[in-house]
Amino acid sequence: MSGEPVARRRYYSPFEVSQHNAPQDCWVSILGEVFDITPLVKAQQGIAAAPLVAAAGTDISHWFDAKTGDIKLFVDPLTNVQSAYCPQGKFIHVAPTEPRSDWGCEFDLPWWKNADDYRIGRLTGSTCLIRVMNMLTGSEDFLEVPKEESIAEIRDRYLDINSHAASYNWKALKTNPITSEITLEEVNMNLTLEENGMVDGMSNDEMGLSSAYLPVLCLYWCDDLTVA
Repeated sequence: MSGEPVARRRYYSPFEVSQHNAPQDCWVSILGEVFDITPLVKAQQGIAAAPLVAAAGTDISHWFDAKTGDIKLFVDPLTNVQSAYCPQGKFIHVAPTEPRSDWGCEFDLPWWKNADDYRIGRLTGSTCLIRVMNMLTGSEDFLEVPKEESIAEIRDRYLDINSHAASYNWKALKTNPITSEITLEEVNMNLTLEENGMVDGMSNDEMGLSSAYLPVLCLYWCDDLTVA
């Protein structure tokens, strides 16, 4: 990708992270968190940046200890000194094993613990493929969305496709658990798909569903003159 600004979200899919895979647009995920380390890589180009650039767009949780949230450690069998375990090579903010005059330590926190500057959101635990049907235009779009997102957050994603998304009433087909009657009802925008009764806890792949059985959100124009 070009490194152009993207909308910040609470959750990202692995696919979204994978699109940021270059020195000028470098994201990684660690233990369920997503980091945009582009400014760091640009500022500290060199050998220490190389492992991060090579891993751009991927999950590097295996570099870290899940209990401490820090770099994994090992004891060097030759020196018997504890050191950071970096089989891909030591990267930015990982201290050298031995004292070095050329190692810069002008930072308060290593980047993987600096949530304010580099953490941009969380990695979703599961995604769901949905259909969004515009009842005014007859158009149909497919979106892969994190299951943790509310309908309002899904609407924010849909803004990339339709800048008037907020000018629609969002509805879905729902089945009455008692009468089995199917009705078209307005969804609660503050709840997730599952909380709105549209999907269960399984992913589309796990259920083996084709596009004909995907959750469908129906958009009805409410003409509130929202500015694009």
